[in-house]
Amino acid sequence: MAVSLLTHQASVLNKVLFDVQQHGLSSRPPASIPTFLKRISSLMSDYVLIRVRRQWDQFMVHKSGMTCEKKDGCIWDVFARRRTFTCDDTAWTCNCAFYTSQNLPCQHLMFVTGEGHGFAELPPFALHDRWNMEIAASFVEKISDGVLAVGPILNTARLRKRHNGNPSSNAIRSVHPQYASKTSQVAFVRLQK
Repeated sequence: MAVSLLTHQASVLNKVLFDVQQHGLSSRPPASIPTFLKRISSLMSDYVLIRVRRQWDQFMVHKSGMTCEKKDGCIWDVFARRRTFTCDDTAWTCNCAFYTSQNLPCQHLMFVTGEGHGFAELPPFALHDRWNMEIAASFVEKISDGVLAVGPILNTARLRKRHNGNPSSNAIRSVHPQYASKTSQVAFVRLQK
């Protein structure tokens, strides 16, 4: 079990490292990104951009039925489809399900940005640090060290002698010495179709 967890951890670290390095080398077709998201999209991975783009599409579909009202200094109430969402335009947070689960700019924050403030683009600081590829790029060396650290541990764990995973069979062998010399065998039977 530990070997499979470490193998999974190594593959996750390699994937993150690959994505961060690939992000700096690739570019997206400009026509595929709305003007409102152009500046912030340079900080997003493809995974994040797909999700934020879906929120942009929802914003464009529902914006005619949305209104917003400024409550306190930086708090806005966004009224959308008989529901009220509370947005903070300094912390760039919203209480909708999408934002609370993903920490990504939602359609309500886009509405406050575009309609409440009149901004032409979603500002880059609306993106949470967790999803910012520039911040992730600053950790490339640490991620590489993590990948290198997991490798020797995996090799050591794989070289260990494997024990039978069935605790009852190990118990029988220790209690009854006549079973100690026998090994488990598997019989393969060819079945007719």
